[in-house]
Amino acid sequence: LERLTASQAAQSTSQGAEQTGGDGQPGDGQPGNGQQQLAQAQQSFEQAQREIDQRVRQLENQQTQRLLDQLAARIGGYIERQEGVVNTTLDLQQARDRQRLEAEAPELAVEERDLADELSRFAEELGKRAVFELALGGAADQTSEAAARLDESRVDSTTRRLETMALARLQHIKEVLEQTPPEPQEDQQNGGGGGQGEGGESPPPSPIDVAELKMLRLMQLEVLSETDAYEADTATARRSGEPLPPDWADQGDELAGRQRRLSELALELSERDNDPEAEKDAE
Repeated sequence: LERLTASQAAQSTSQGAEQTGGDGQPGDGQPGNGQQQLAQAQQSFEQAQREIDQRVRQLENQQTQRLLDQLAARIGGYIERQEGVVNTTLDLQQARDRQRLEAEAPELAVEERDLADELSRFAEELGKRAVFELALGGAADQTSEAAARLDESRVDSTTRRLETMALARLQHIKEVLEQTPPEPQEDQQNGGGGGQGEGGESPPPSPIDVAELKMLRLMQLEVLSETDAYEADTATARRSGEPLPPDWADQGDELAGRQRRLSELALELSERDNDPEAEKDAE
């Protein structure tokens, strides 16, 4: 990190040292010169720190973009695998063949668990991008829970719901990644003279920031759709007098928890976008 950032800040730091006289002593003894040179040196050192902070953010964004590129190259395969699991689970449920169920359900569980492991790895590596971490981690949790139920040869509506939720999440991730342009290269970022546009306008948001907002919106739509379905199924069961599944209350709590977390992330993104210090550092 020092090698990558020091060259950008070196000139500002050197200027700061020169303005203090090179040996830490201010000026040439003229009244007022010492204070002026110290103020100029402080400005140069602060500029150096801003350049270092900006370079660190650029490197973090580049690393995030590399991970998203890797995910984009694999997400289509993940979707195909999950579609296969969903379709086979439905076949097993409709076939009502116990021997076939006991033979194939464990194989589906292995596929789901392998996918959960891959998604969890991406979620961990994207930990500094909380929206993508939540999106991938949620899909990993759903496939992992489905795998546990398949291990027990449970191919009921709850297992299928978990599988289809994971599939929908993967499709939404793919949609966002396809709409996300690559991060601008360093020469593009520095072109045109600095981080602000003409008229003192703030620089445009990072493509990754925009992708996070899109992903957050899609996850919100997921929760709204699932909540509507949950309430409709609850009302239907009550009218018919049929018992609700034993884990029905847990499903409601899980939906409420996801909604709270999305609200927290929306607030965090809003505060970050409106942080004057962050805008100043981006200059």
